[in-house]
Amino acid sequence: MAIEWIKANINAFGGDSDQITLAGFGAGAVSATLQAHHKLNDGNFQRLLIYSDVSHLYGNVVGENFGFIMNIARALTRGLCPSNSKLLLQSKEIYDCLTSKTEAELISETKTAVATANGFSKLKLEFDFRPVFDNDFIKDLYFTEILPVDLLTTVSENEHALKVYEQLIPYQTQYSFDINKNIPRSVLCDVVVPTIADSHLPTKNKEKIINNICTRYTSSDETEQSRNVLRLIGDFYNYAPISELMYDHADYHLGENNYFCLWSQKSPLDDVLTSLTWMEGTVQNDALVYLLGIKSYQTIDPAAISDELIAFAESTIQMYSNFIKTGNPNSNAQIWPPYNADDEEYIQMKLQPTTGSFLFEDRMYYWLYEEYLYPSPLPTDSIVQPVQPVKTTVLSTKATSKTTSTKTTTTSTPSKQLPKTTKQPLVLPKLDATTISPDPVNASVMIRFSLVKGILLIIQIVLLYKS
Repeated sequence: MAIEWIKANINAFGGDSDQITLAGFGAGAVSATLQAHHKLNDGNFQRLLIYSDVSHLYGNVVGENFGFIMNIARALTRGLCPSNSKLLLQSKEIYDCLTSKTEAELISETKTAVATANGFSKLKLEFDFRPVFDNDFIKDLYFTEILPVDLLTTVSENEHALKVYEQLIPYQTQYSFDINKNIPRSVLCDVVVPTIADSHLPTKNKEKIINNICTRYTSSDETEQSRNVLRLIGDFYNYAPISELMYDHADYHLGENNYFCLWSQKSPLDDVLTSLTWMEGTVQNDALVYLLGIKSYQTIDPAAISDELIAFAESTIQMYSNFIKTGNPNSNAQIWPPYNADDEEYIQMKLQPTTGSFLFEDRMYYWLYEEYLYPSPLPTDSIVQPVQPVKTTVLSTKATSKTTSTKTTTTSTPSKQLPKTTKQPLVLPKLDATTISPDPVNASVMIRFSLVKGILLIIQIVLLYKS
């Protein structure tokens, strides 16, 4: 409804109803790509700009067994409305309480409520609030095809780093480690891998799968072992699903523009993760410092923000602004190569940008093509039993050249799998309102605070470009 309203009214605000970009950061990117799956949105927007996450990341959909979400709602209600002493709160009591509170009250209580629902100590790597598989807005869990729109996707070098840091701190005493110095193999193999396997991997041969993953991400070097924990979580929850989406979109819609970015310029500002002596590379929020007004930080601490970084930020803002307006981030010279299904080129965004092909190629092949993995997008506690898509076998091999800033190597890589043909189209059926009594709490609701970041991202990029 909101997108349709913008489409109908944007001209009155000086906009162009045929040049609309939908953007999202983090959880907002999940929401944005979910909208891009719906046929009813065809023509409502022309471009999609997403950062870090996409709609079909593992664990981003909750099944019809609301379980965890309802536990959060009940914990929120008990925290915000302590006078309600019922042991098992029902939907109406939850609804009456939560709708009486302000946004600030809900946000301030959410972290405690999530921890309560999660049992405090249990490792949880998925989003706390997720869309619901409701057979209405979300009908197909195996969707990677989106509408024919221009697509620009950006990822950092250490996705989920902050969440890993926060989630593993409670395990330091039990496993005798200091997360600022290292993350041992025991945490990888006894905590992280089983968490992923229990939630998303098939029960058949589970121990074998756990051992295989653990072995693959094990290193004899303590620093590399710590980094491998981040790599595993990033590969499974972000890079592999995003790689699949990018490839499928470029393959399905040959006439649309596709661009992929690995953000590699670290923020000059201090944050909690600077204490991790073993970590290298960028994290999720680094790009936002440059894209959302680095000049304001320069006025606060001129010594931290050099003129070189300001020039880099302005150049990058120009590229993102170009994409929003034209679907192509380049101005005159083609600095940013288009992404296509043959070479999967991307730009590595830093002070001196470089280009490459097949991002994290070996790791992506492991997750996308190992025959026995078959991750499920639904948590295993869901009562929904979607049909597994048919996995096609690799038909041939192709020689590819990997291009980086330092060297060029030639490898033999199996070709991408053929697009899945078992996908069900996303359809929004017309429902008879007289026969339906929706539950105000159990309705298909997504709470996506990060969507606001996506909106601010577009607004500030455009404003900075105009200035």
